Amino acid sequence: MGKKWVRNDQGIALPLVLAVMAVMTILSVAAFNVSTNQTLLVQKSIDRDEALYAAEQGYNHYLWKLNDDDVFYLDTTEYACDTSESGFDVYTLIGEETGNYRVQIRVAREIIDGVEVPVRNRIVLRSTGWSENDSDHLRTIEVEVSKRTFTQHAMVTNNEINEYGDELYWVDDEVMYGPLHTNDTLYIGDYDPIFYGPVTYVNRIDISPEHRISSNEVFRQGNSQADPLEFVSSNTDLLSHARIGGHYYNGCTYIYLKGDKYDIRRWDKDANTWKFNEVAYTPPTSYQNTNKREREEAIYKHTASGKQYSSFAALRSDTANFPSLDLPANGVIYVNGSTGDGGNGGREYEYKFDRNYGNVFVCGQLSGKLTIAAANDVIITGHDPCDWRHPDVINNLNDNTYPGVTYSSTGFEQVFSGGDWQRTKVTGTGDDMLGLVADQRMRIIHYNWPSQSEARWNWGGSSRIDVAPDDIYVYAALFVRQYSYGFEYAKIGSDKDEINLVGSITQRYRGFVGTTGGTGYNKIYSHDPRMLYDAPPYFVEPANTGWLSAKWRETSEHVPE
Repeated sequence: MGKKWVRNDQGIALPLVLAVMAVMTILSVAAFNVSTNQTLLVQKSIDRDEALYAAEQGYNHYLWKLNDDDVFYLDTTEYACDTSESGFDVYTLIGEETGNYRVQIRVAREIIDGVEVPVRNRIVLRSTGWSENDSDHLRTIEVEVSKRTFTQHAMVTNNEINEYGDELYWVDDEVMYGPLHTNDTLYIGDYDPIFYGPVTYVNRIDISPEHRISSNEVFRQGNSQADPLEFVSSNTDLLSHARIGGHYYNGCTYIYLKGDKYDIRRWDKDANTWKFNEVAYTPPTSYQNTNKREREEAIYKHTASGKQYSSFAALRSDTANFPSLDLPANGVIYVNGSTGDGGNGGREYEYKFDRNYGNVFVCGQLSGKLTIAAANDVIITGHDPCDWRHPDVINNLNDNTYPGVTYSSTGFEQVFSGGDWQRTKVTGTGDDMLGLVADQRMRIIHYNWPSQSEARWNWGGSSRIDVAPDDIYVYAALFVRQYSYGFEYAKIGSDKDEINLVGSITQRYRGFVGTTGGTGYNKIYSHDPRMLYDAPPYFVEPANTGWLSAKWRETSEHVPE
């Protein structure tokens, strides 16, 4: 009989349990790894987002700083400038940033006729950010920001109807070398003016016949409708800059630019005294030589020491006691004082000399960057306005090579081809740039000259002494908030020659410098091409402008530590 085998299932459970446990372990480890990896991926994603948010925070912080102060990065105590990168000036904060970001202010450089000009109205902000958890993984953004400025135009007007209600027409022989903008209607007369730069307007162009609006003979670079450039309600921002880091004066002021220095003779309304180069002096109570129209041979005194001088010229030559002033550190001079036009009641030719008015008279050559602002009027002269002798005894009155306001090391040439204007060429090696800002009016002087007389403060009184040069040069950006720029009493007097103006003119109303009747000046106005990208220190900007994002991109070029 064969053997019988007995089946026993008790031993099979253990391998099954072990197998199940092994599978469960593998699945648990896999699940753990998946979970861990997922957590890491989520955290990395969060860190990446936080790094981008930090970069955006840096950009927004510096955009706020730009809107508060266009040139904050030029403070060498706070920011270092690296010029080694081709085509850029790169500014970085000296010290630590306040957040999880580092920012570069990247200012492009344009070469204009061999001179590099910083593009101050178009800046790239490069901002690198990181998260609190991971400072090694960086994200960087570059944002190009830009703003509209008045100085981008050769001329900006708010009204093409003057302050007396007259429509002002552009007519034959009038030319504009550069961009023009009006917040109003542009009036074109029967004859053809020439606009060599682009023309923008808010309302319309009044021209007849209508087809001339597209004429290349009139509009060499076309015309188009645009948004307005709004005028500011005051120029008190410049007053603030003058009080903090600039030069502030109160009372009628006379400035003669001497390169990187200047002479100033003024009535100090606060101290109730006359000053020359900010040193008080005592003028004569009467003139000894009353028979001389010059009335200059009289006793002047250094108020503090009592030192006497036989004339103002002798006082002025004492440079140890009356040294010329350096240009202000932040490039801003502000003249405060009374405002208005004196009521014009028989004072047409003299009110501007009233010592209590916030008027500034200016002439000379500038080396550097400067903005001069007045609470009332700016008067441009052809001769040193600190020279208060009678015009008849000033042998070289208006005989200097370039009467008016010009630059020491920067000049301009108009380039023509076949009789047509091509461009304004910048000559010289300087970066000189002047801004003149008047709250009320800006005028080229026509009649009378300042004196030391306590009775009238000017030679001529209510009569007329013509002190305007035949030709005058104005290299500057001009801004007139309330009224207009022009030639004082342009409708009367003898015919002059030319105003050679290079820069920018912004005025509420279009003023005039001459008439078709043969009085006043002809004008040659052109845009300073550097002002497409730059402007004088703290120069007035449109009320509706600000730094706006033009381009945004992410980049792998991180801001270095």
